[in-house]
Amino acid sequence: MNKRSRVNHIAVLKKLRDDHRSQLDIGVLSELDSLIEELETTPSGFHKNAEAALLAARILEAVARFIHVVTNLGDWFK
Repeated sequence: MNKRSRVNHIAVLKKLRDDHRSQLDIGVLSELDSLIEELETTPSGFHKNAEAALLAARILEAVARFIHVVTNLGDWFK
């Protein structure tokens, strides 16, 4: 993961967390905080391919949970 994408990931996750904090449950908030902390403490270029893929999957899962909670898409599919 290069520095630019890491910085972008951090910015997006922080914006999601901060803008919708009141709508998110504690699980989503803690996962977002964990991902942000991991991205901030890991030096650029440190992630190996497998580690970067796992981290990217965690980020996508957190964003999907965020979208589900904020938009209530589950209610639309019923």
